[in-house]
Amino acid sequence: MAKQQKLTYSFYVGGVQVEKLTPEQTKRMAERIGETMSTYYTLHPDEYKRFKEK
Repeated sequence: MAKQQKLTYSFYVGGVQVEKLTPEQTKRMAERIGETMSTYYTLHPDEYKRFKEK
């Protein structure tokens, strides 16, 4: 088996790289992701059905 490459990432807030998000930033990010997913699945109910089946 091939060795898997480690995934890396960087956070930028206001154009500045940060090492860690604050609890407030994390909460807001989770809210925005939830809102976006809700909108997407509302517009694509067939995709939501496929998601629930998995």
